[in-house]
Formats: sequence, C-alpha cells, structure tokens
Amino acid sequence: MSARREIDKAIAHLMDWAERPEWVDEKIRIYDRNIVDAADYLDMDVNEIFEILDEHRLLHMLYGFSFEDLATYRFTSDGRNLIEDFLKRRGWREGVRGRRYLRQLSESVLSLYEVQSVVPGSYCDVVDLVRGGEPVRVYEKSGTSNLARSVSIIRVTGTPVQALTTSAISSSVTISLSSRFFSG
Repeated sequence: MSARREIDKAIAHLMDWAERPEWVDEKIRIYDRNIVDAADYLDMDVNEIFEILDEHRLLHMLYGFSFEDLATYRFTSDGRNLIEDFLKRRGWREGVRGRRYLRQLSESVLSLYEVQSVVPGSYCDVVDLVRGGEPVRVYEKSGTSNLARSVSIIRVTGTPVQALTTSAISSSVTISLSSRFFSG
C-alpha cells in the first residue's frame, strides 16, 4: 500500500473514532469554539463566516481545521487527546506510515501562517502570524504545486521540513476575514 493511501486510511479511522460517544461532546465544544470565538472576535455573525467560506468553496477547510484542533487538543481534565486515545486502543490496525503520521500530527501545533514565497513542487517559506518568529522553510512537493502567496492554514511538524497539510486561501477571503482579525 502506498504511503498516501496508508495515511488516508489512518485519518479515516481517526475520523470514525471521533464519532464515538466519549468524544462527541469534545468534538462539538472544539468546533463551536473555533467558529463562535472567531465570529465574536471578528464582530461577525457565524452565518456570515459560513457564507464567505461557502462562496469560495472553503467550508471543508473549516471542518479540517476544527478536526485537526480536536485531534491534537489536550483536554485538561485528563491530559488526553483524540489521536493518543485512538493509537492506544486501535493503533495496532494501522500501518507504520499511518501511525507515524498520526503521532506527528498529535505533537504538532495548530497555527496560522502566511506564505512568503513558493517554489512549486518543492517548498514554501512561511511565517507564523500567531507566535511570530523567523520564516520557516516547509518542504512539501504536492502541497506547493498549487499554492499561491496568500494566508494559509497549515500544520508543520517539529522539524520544519515536512508539511502535513496545506491549504491555500484566495486573496478575497484573506481580505474578508484577516483584515478584521488583524485590525485593532
């Protein structure tokens, strides 16, 4: 089985795991936190945000962002996270590459990055808009093929040479949302 297929299979199993009764309340809380807090901060109605994202066919990004937040979030009551729970209880059924990907995802930090430069099919340089710091070079062959210079939600592992997921956001959406987010 190819690495991509093995990883996709592990993600699908993790998504199924998130539907278990013990995770449903946490999932709802994380999803609500992501959209409601953003709407409050931007002084927008939740439906306005959904309309903007839907207009640009980007609702899947909100779901993906929220799911990755759920998967990596450490719940303070017991310090657990979805991925660690899944790997402990069902990880034996995943291939080596799928388990490795999920472990890396579990240890990653969710943030918002600005793409500074792109060499399609090779790498991109990004700057963390939340934590600041120097640009980081992210090596990602397929993800940089269609990536344009814009604000993007991406996830980077501890070593800045592997991007786990990348998604470009068009300039119009960037202007609609980030101008409100970064003003004031």
